[in-house]
Amino acid sequence: MRNKFIFISILLVSIYFLCWVFNLTPFVIDFSQEQKKPNLKIELGDTLRPLESLNFEDGQWEMYVKYSLNDMCSNDNLLKGRVFICTDKKIMLQIKENLSCIYTGADIATADSKFYVYNNGKLMFISNAVIDENICGIQSPNYGWVSNKRLKSLFSDFKIVKSPLIFF
Repeated sequence: MRNKFIFISILLVSIYFLCWVFNLTPFVIDFSQEQKKPNLKIELGDTLRPLESLNFEDGQWEMYVKYSLNDMCSNDNLLKGRVFICTDKKIMLQIKENLSCIYTGADIATADSKFYVYNNGKLMFISNAVIDENICGIQSPNYGWVSNKRLKSLFSDFKIVKSPLIFF
């Protein structure tokens, strides 16, 4: 029994080490889903502010960026790693202000990474994202593609998450 425990422990540590070497950590288990908002009436030319309803003054807020494995392999990544977090309310407020644009009806099919906003552990906002040197924005079934060049400097202030296992 003891030998079996030692073998499994060594196997798990070896797998984790290999994942770390190939930059596949942390392990991310993602159960979150974005709900499409019914009757969202948006006209071409309307100004979109996806985070407008969130009050970052109340509660414990966290923003996460999770790169997809495909995006991690890109040479244009703005952030180096897999999962990033921001708990600085000043940066969150700046992202809230800068995450606005004119609705064009555009969609982008290559947004595989994710952007999450949590308040006191509860998911408040989720969308697909592209965050690299050339383009920075989010994609949602509610409003399509929203990008803003000012976001790039704000997302670069996110800190890497070093936990070996993350649940969304």
